[in-house]
Amino acid sequence: MAEDSTKSCMKCGTHSNLVPDPHIEDIFFCKECWEEREILERATEMGYDDEFRDEDG
Repeated sequence: MAEDSTKSCMKCGTHSNLVPDPHIEDIFFCKECWEEREILERATEMGYDDEFRDEDG
């Protein structure tokens, strides 16, 4: 399967292993960044928003 060079991960910019965001049209993340995004989303839902995003406080 050929990769579409017009699509890229919104976080790291790679063009491979892309997963479409189900909530935002034409937004893609690579598999690795998508997994990280899901972890952060679950942490945010549990109230750990700032601790995961900014280690410097």
